[in-house]
Amino acid sequence: MMQFAHQLIQKQAVRRHSDAETRIETGPQRIGFIHTGWLGDHFLFSPVIRAVRAVFPKAHLTLFTTRRYETVQAVLTGLDEVVFIDAPRRQTALSLWRLLTSARLDALLVNYEFELPAKALSLAMAFSGIPHRIGCSRNWLRRLALNAPLQNRLDEQNVYLCDVFYELAQTLFARMGATPPADGVKAFRHAPQACIPTFVRSPQAGYSPRLLIHPGTSAGSKTQNWPKSWPPEHWAEFIRQFLKRYPRGSVCLTGGPDDREEVARIEQALTAYPDVARERFINLFGQVTSVADLAALMQTCDVFAGCDSFAMHLALYAGLPMVAIFGMTSEKRFLPHPSDSPVPFRIAARDELTCRPCLCITREEACERPICLQTPVSTVLGHIEALVQDAQQAVSA
Repeated sequence: MMQFAHQLIQKQAVRRHSDAETRIETGPQRIGFIHTGWLGDHFLFSPVIRAVRAVFPKAHLTLFTTRRYETVQAVLTGLDEVVFIDAPRRQTALSLWRLLTSARLDALLVNYEFELPAKALSLAMAFSGIPHRIGCSRNWLRRLALNAPLQNRLDEQNVYLCDVFYELAQTLFARMGATPPADGVKAFRHAPQACIPTFVRSPQAGYSPRLLIHPGTSAGSKTQNWPKSWPPEHWAEFIRQFLKRYPRGSVCLTGGPDDREEVARIEQALTAYPDVARERFINLFGQVTSVADLAALMQTCDVFAGCDSFAMHLALYAGLPMVAIFGMTSEKRFLPHPSDSPVPFRIAARDELTCRPCLCITREEACERPICLQTPVSTVLGHIEALVQDAQQAVSA
């Protein structure tokens, strides 16, 4: 039965793309990507798109995603087209088949597609006639639908997710006989921004670092009961101590539309500290309304503090030294190894807890007592001070 189904799929591919070999001799002309992860996951996928664009500069690149990630167009460069799939969970094999066949793709890379019905997508891909169908073999049906199935490593917690994504591109390059970028995905991980903070470019007595804080996380993590942010009382105490440590420093607080509650609670917690230098604390919530705005703001700051979120990924790609606070999730999964990053960063996590990371390894939702989020304020402030000192020494050397 399996052999018969495989033969049927192969005949469909030949019938639908009888001219495929002619068009692919000089490289694929139309490449599609399926990715429906959260905004931060899209950002981690962006180096893959950039690498494919570098290897196949004339190819037409299409991303298939869902409407909730409409802002991806602001963070994914190199695409020619973004196709939004409405009501993804209601899609049938027929509707997805029509979507894929109408694109006339030479190659399809299937990445995160958790918002799409898995069986329907597998059937649609199997009979789409796309010559090169690359993705992770999540089950027997998906292995049948793909003619270049990869080992499923999407759930591994100790490997940088960006590197796992890049395996799709490597498989595409190998199937096409193309030469991949010399440094692999590392050459495309980060934007070519200067990594030396602005406050040390002109050394002077009494440094005044400008700290950017983004405490919020995605709406999805909130609706799924995945708390990943520091408690507001910790943020307030951290702001107070930072402004005291750097008498001429300043703090900018921002957040996305889903972070209104966190920002309000931080503001409320700050009222308990009348000694806070309010003139050096700037609440920009509601004024930074787009990814472009946030990226521009990062270019005016010197150091970043936040949790596992899209803003954390953006800070790293923008060349902004940062401290990333981790609790339930794995820093090894969502950040590169420090030696692989051109941007200095520090991890603030309770490594002494044997129960972390737990999401989504041993649980799918938050525990009743997420003590992993109780990283001491002194730990985060110490990391900030180390980043400032390292940058100062780099300029003085």
